Amino acid sequence: MRGEYNGLKALILKENPSAYCIHCFAHQLQLALVAVAQKHPKIETFFTTVHRLVNIVGGSAKRSDLIRENQRLKILESLSIGEISSGRVEVIEMIATDSTSTGTRGDACISLELMLRFEFAFNLYLVKKILGISNELSKALQRKDQDIVNAMKLVQICKTQLQTMRDDGWDSFLRVICLFCETHKINVPDMDDMFVTVGRSRQLNDRFSEKNNDLLICVACLSPNNSFAAFDKIKLIRLCQYYSVDFDAADILELDDQLDMYILDMRTSEDFEELQGISDLAQNLVVKNKHEVYSLVYKLVTLTLVLPVAIATVERAFSVMTYVKNGLRNRIGDQWLNDSLIAYIEKDVFDKIENDVIIERYQSMRTRRE
Repeated sequence: MRGEYNGLKALILKENPSAYCIHCFAHQLQLALVAVAQKHPKIETFFTTVHRLVNIVGGSAKRSDLIRENQRLKILESLSIGEISSGRVEVIEMIATDSTSTGTRGDACISLELMLRFEFAFNLYLVKKILGISNELSKALQRKDQDIVNAMKLVQICKTQLQTMRDDGWDSFLRVICLFCETHKINVPDMDDMFVTVGRSRQLNDRFSEKNNDLLICVACLSPNNSFAAFDKIKLIRLCQYYSVDFDAADILELDDQLDMYILDMRTSEDFEELQGISDLAQNLVVKNKHEVYSLVYKLVTLTLVLPVAIATVERAFSVMTYVKNGLRNRIGDQWLNDSLIAYIEKDVFDKIENDVIIERYQSMRTRRE
């Protein structure tokens, strides 16, 4: 799909350089975090086990209550005897066991086990740190009413925090790990040794390109929400430069003047109050015949409407298909599939509907026995 030379995206861009497509940022963040976790097989196994546990426990309210209560009692007991602390190394403390418990095994086995313990604790705490930094971004990208501008700011903040941790926070992070290892008599490997990075780079910059970020920020400036509060003339001019085939130098100069008249007209006209989204704006421009007055602005609006931007809701719909249209329902029709997907995805809405309403609706479709 994203191959540099023969991928679908590359082939389309050869035909039309302005055929932009914004992949789901929530999915891209997930792929980046998965790539980090997969650097260590035990961390990957750990998250796989957690995923299965969540699916099993999450399917039953009774199981959820039982495991929550058991975990609460276990933590209280561990805190009371000093087995775990409430500090920043709590995850590592819960993983570690007394290094003297190896008993009669040989020194080589002990050393190997201590090295594995250090590696596992180090990687798990690193993943925990990264997940903590990206938590707010992850939640923002999964919202249905996604605010593009705020989401882009969170992407930049997350990247800055990770880069700061790499540049300035690594030494303090390593000191915490080494202090823990000294306390538990775990060998600390020589950090100056040479190592070879295996596989392709999976940095956040590879997932969240500056071009896509800037394109989305520029598109958000067309939003009519809150009396066109996001309007930014400079960014809209920059948006035109992404579509060089549709806007030449003369068009950009004309658009510069047209935008001043356009925003003044929009903010003083009652017909364009309380609009929600760029699609509403496009429809109103046509209804009020403004698309001819501001032809270049309208062209910019239509280009943004055909820009494919995938969000978390769309990604979930594809994931849900594997549950709804399974091997036993492989001949399900489009309409039935669509209805089933809506009921599955919008659980929070359907949970509020009373059973009596559903029964009446079902009964009114045609006469049936009670």
